Parts: sequence; C-alpha cells; structure tokens
Amino acid sequence: MTETNNRSATGTSISVVTGSAGPVVTAGTSVTGIVLASSSGSDAANTAVITNSYQAGTIVLSKVVTGAGAADWGTAQFTINVTCTLTDGSGTRTVWDRDYAISRGDPAVTLDHVATGAACTATETKTGAADSSTIALDGNTASAETAADFTSPAPGAPFGVVVTNTFDEAEIDVTKNRDGAGAALYGAGPFEVSLECSRMIDGVDTPVAVPGGATRSLDGTNAYTASYTGLPANASCTPTETRTGGANSTTISPSAITTNSSTPTDLQITNTFDVGSVAVNKTILGAGALLYGNGPFEVTLSCTRDVDGVTTAVTIPGGDTRELTGLNGYADTFDNLPAAASCNATETKTDAATTS
Repeated sequence: MTETNNRSATGTSISVVTGSAGPVVTAGTSVTGIVLASSSGSDAANTAVITNSYQAGTIVLSKVVTGAGAADWGTAQFTINVTCTLTDGSGTRTVWDRDYAISRGDPAVTLDHVATGAACTATETKTGAADSSTIALDGNTASAETAADFTSPAPGAPFGVVVTNTFDEAEIDVTKNRDGAGAALYGAGPFEVSLECSRMIDGVDTPVAVPGGATRSLDGTNAYTASYTGLPANASCTPTETRTGGANSTTISPSAITTNSSTPTDLQITNTFDVGSVAVNKTILGAGALLYGNGPFEVTLSCTRDVDGVTTAVTIPGGDTRELTGLNGYADTFDNLPAAASCNATETKTDAATTS
C-alpha cells in the first residue's frame, strides 16, 4: 500500500489492522507484506489508517514605543496585521490573517500553531501618528518600514517580530516685535498669543492639548518672548494674538505652522502702533476782540483708547494743556497721540470771552 501524494506532509505513517491482530504501524508513505484476513467470520475486518503530520511554529509579536514624545503622544492604539500564505502539495492558501490591537506597555502577543514554511507579512496598519516606524525580524537589525516579509518558523524557538514606533517632540519660539512711531509710547503691552494644534492619527484629525496651556503672555518681564515646548512633531498649528496691547495692526509670521522636530519654529508677531495729532487754532471774534481778546487762552485735551476691550486713558505727550497767545499765533498741536484714540478738547481759560 502506498500513499502517492501526501500533500507535502513532513511525516507520514500507516497503521494496518488485519483481522483480530493488533495494529502494525509503519513510518513512511508505503507498507508491504500485508496479509489480509478472510472476508468471512467475526474477525474479517481489514483496515488501514494513514496519518500525515504537518509542522507549525510560534510567532511572538512585540510593540515598542519610544522617543521624547512617547509618553505624551504615543497613547493611541496600534494595529498590526499578520498574514501568512502556504504553498504545498495542496496548492496555495491563506493559513493566517489576523489583526492585533496593541497599546503602549502591552505584553507581547504570541501566535501559536502557524504553519511552518508559510510566506508571512507583518503590516502595521495603524501607527498612532508615529513619526517613524521600524520592524525587526527574529533579532536582526530593524528596518525603517511598516511592513516586513518573513517565513514562518519551524517548531521550537519562537520567531520574534518587533514593531517600534518613535514619537518626536517639537518647539515653537515666539518673539514679539513692536514697531511704528508710537511703539515706545504705547507698545508696552502686555500681549498674549494663543496656539491651537491638531494632528492626524490614522486618518482622524485629532485636537492636541498644548503642553503648559494654549496661551503665552508677552511683556517686559520675559523680554517679549515665549516658547511652546513638548509639542508633537508634524502637528498643524495656528497661532492667534488674543491681546494686541491696543496695536493698530498685527502681522503673524508664519500664520500656519507644521511643527518640526529637528528645528524649533520661529514665530514672529509684529504689532504696529501709529500716531496722530490734534491741531488747535484759536479764533477771536466780536466787536471787543481787539480790545479785550488778547488772551492768554488755554485748551486741555483728554483722550482714551481701546486696549483689548478696555477703555484706557491716554497720557498726553507734552502735557494735556496748551497755552494759546499771540506769541504762538493762537495755535498749537498735540503730537504723538495714539492713532484711533477718542479725544475731547476743553477750553479751560477763555480770557473772559462772552462765548466759547
């Protein structure tokens, strides 16, 4: 008796029972010398059982999460797919196709009874927004990839697959610039900038909780500089100035940021403070003007400006009063006032004018 096709079995045995005799087991795909029992009587059974053996091994799947940002940004769940295809005497067929969800700190996953000699691929289908990924096979050097091919092992020592994800951190450094003719007078601040960031995690746009809070204050105590540290690399961020210090205009450069782990992003926020003036001219009228209207006269100016929603009194450069006499042609100017201020002029000395 011969098994003519054992479908690539790694071992074959044939167990023969003739009549009442015990089974005779022969290793291999054929057995000779079988003497069949008579087909009559109570002991007329003749049987042959052919057993084919196939090998299977073990794969151990491990996850490593590393990098400066691992604790803060490597918290999503990762997914690794393992697929194995076996080609033997039975043809080609998939013998393993499973997804494994693994989180940072989880123990290794053991895949038992994987057919030996199968062509396998380990693919990380969800990287958790890692900045880089590597796969190391059976203790060999890791390669920068998210998919790796290998042959499933024979029985005995397990075959190790180690998938490593690295999470980098990034920094944004903020500098406040103050320009314009009124910067020295009106640009002391304080100012405030706010940062909003998000990052793509396996196809999902996910908000980022900015370390240390979203806002930073910029004033003389910190030399008008601030930093955002510990941000995830490759995040999309938008800065906004939430307190402008009453500036007339603001520019933010860059206005949109993709964080970079290799170089801190230089964020420049410039506030421009413009100035204006109020010219005062005294006109003297009436029949008694020449006799009684020589002055002196005096005008007082009060101004306010909006500073981040708060109506704020302006300290008038050169003082809030001006004397108007023949020496200055009954005219004077309040210079270096903040642009867009609201001002009121009051004549505080009228030289006994009938009306003013």
